[in-house]
Formats: sequence, structure tokens, C-alpha cells
Amino acid sequence: MKTPQKTLWSGRFSSNLTSETIAFTHSIEADTRLIGYDIWGSQAHAIMLARQGIITDADLREILRWLRKAEEDYQNGTLTFDNDLKHL
Repeated sequence: MKTPQKTLWSGRFSSNLTSETIAFTHSIEADTRLIGYDIWGSQAHAIMLARQGIITDADLREILRWLRKAEEDYQNGTLTFDNDLKHL
């Protein structure tokens, strides 16, 4: 039997997740449908962090620049999700 891969969130668990659990928590389809909202929420969060003085205005500009790039890539079809990226 193949040993399940260790996931990014596995540090909270005392044993490896089973392949069935990993398959159950797979969310690429939902993530794809929600990406526009995720980007929008990340932009709003970054703006709040800057307004609270937690990050600098320069950091905010850089974050917003890369979020815009991600949104453009998504709209152009060049941003894709890779299931393997969730594994360590």
C-alpha cells in the first residue's frame, strides 16, 4: 500500500491523513470557482493591514500588484491549479 503524502496542514494531526481523507478534502473545483472572490478578499485584507500600520504602503503596493497579476492570469487562462502543490 502506498504511503499517503504529507500535506501542508498535517502538522495538526498525530498521523498521516489517509488517501480517502485527502480525496475528500480536495477542493480544486471549488477553488477555481471562487478565485475572483479570494483575490478580492485578499486585496481588502491587505488594504486593512496597511491602514492599521501592520504592513507598509510599499508592501501593500507589491501585494496588490501580484494579486492583480494573478487575476489577469486567471482571466487569460494562464493561472492553473496544481493538486500536487498542496503536498510537502
